[in-house]
Amino acid sequence: KLAISKTSRLFPAPSNAATLTAFCAGTALGWTSPAIPILQNDPTGNGGLTPEEASWTGALLSLGAVLGAPPTGYLMGSYGRKKAVLALGVPFAVSFIINLVTGGSPLWLYVARLLAGMGLGGVVIAAPIYVTEIAEDSIRGELGGILQIMFNLGILFVYSVGASESYNVLNLSCLTIPLIFLAAFLWMPETPHFYLATHQKSRAASSLQWLRGAHRDVTYELNALQLAVKESARNRGSFNDLVSSQASRKALLISMGLVAFQQLSGICVVLFFTQSIFHDAGSSLSPTLCTILVGLVMV
Repeated sequence: KLAISKTSRLFPAPSNAATLTAFCAGTALGWTSPAIPILQNDPTGNGGLTPEEASWTGALLSLGAVLGAPPTGYLMGSYGRKKAVLALGVPFAVSFIINLVTGGSPLWLYVARLLAGMGLGGVVIAAPIYVTEIAEDSIRGELGGILQIMFNLGILFVYSVGASESYNVLNLSCLTIPLIFLAAFLWMPETPHFYLATHQKSRAASSLQWLRGAHRDVTYELNALQLAVKESARNRGSFNDLVSSQASRKALLISMGLVAFQQLSGICVVLFFTQSIFHDAGSSLSPTLCTILVGLVMV
């Protein structure tokens, strides 16, 4: 059994860089909360958003997430985890660029929100898998928790920047995050798991050595990982396996129910329109301050 040495990187750079995608997703999810009140005041001379346009601006992120998940899964299986995760920075960056260039035009807002939603849908699938496949067993849980923390920090970040009440400052600040991610993650390695799954053992060894440090002996871990990949390939399931037994059907219904109840609780609506909700409620505190406090509590 491998032990983590004092000199090994407990939280390797690739995992830190990959978690920036969760931060990007958080900024995209919370963006409408400060942006919609700004746009309704018509700072760009486009006439201001109507309530219906504001609703579509929030809702299209969720639709984009549905559209973004399937191609991300295909990219991961065909071109690798790294390329799939790296590609996620593009829709986030493009969406904020569109917001900057078009000045809040409703049609372009819809396009930008769809793109951001596609990035969000991809992050939910690709980032956890990449982080899991590069992590050592003893810290895998901690790295998974960091993804959620980064997601909430992204929401807090965009809520805080929204206090500037400047549409350009809001979008420029959000744009810096995917650009930093793209610059940092470009130099990160592919996962050893993907290399082994595609019969590239020498590259898997190089990737694992980079992740664990130059002075670590990764022979045992590489062989164990190779056996795990082969076992996974032999036992690859299908959709029929999810419904073929009573136990599988119960597990499927429970997991789907948990996700459904979370979404039906209205959490996305609250996050999309937090500032507007506090404004309409007539809070004695500033709606911007209340929104930031919500972000702090989430972290």
